[in-house]
Amino acid sequence: LERLKKKVYLEQLILLALRVLAILVLVLAFARPVSTARTRAVAGSGKHRVIILDASYSMLAGEAQATGWDKARAAVRGLLGSWARGERWSLYLLDKQPHWVVDDQPVESPEQTQAILDAQEPSESAASLAQALELVLKKTAGRETEIYIVADGQAGTWKGVDQVPRPADGVRLFWIHPAPATPE
Repeated sequence: LERLKKKVYLEQLILLALRVLAILVLVLAFARPVSTARTRAVAGSGKHRVIILDASYSMLAGEAQATGWDKARAAVRGLLGSWARGERWSLYLLDKQPHWVVDDQPVESPEQTQAILDAQEPSESAASLAQALELVLKKTAGRETEIYIVADGQAGTWKGVDQVPRPADGVRLFWIHPAPATPE
């Protein structure tokens, strides 16, 4: 009877350990582990994230402390802060000469991405979101992509967007529209 009692006790301990291990495996499977060490690479979600940022003159509308540009940068900061190291991202800036500021690079650190964003300034120019979308869709063709459009509602910026071919499957579009810069 004593031997049977020890055997049942040992089996119960092994069963408990297996249950705890199963729960740990599930937690790790759903978690997105992130390393802070710069020497280790961390795999991202596999999606390529592209931000199209309107840096045209209309983004300077509003009060000195609350322009559309300031609100747009705050929105992009929040977005960048939610991405883990290793995520692939790009930043396309719509200014006098639209260009790739970041072209398909991994997120190294939140500080680095914030510094890149803070270095950008709007220009006294118009922007064409239609041309930017065509270029971004062409460049990211065949990849799972999330495109974040950060632009105001300026009619000239959006002219021709309805003529842009519909994105392929695997491409998701998000319009992050900062609240209007009006006094409260």
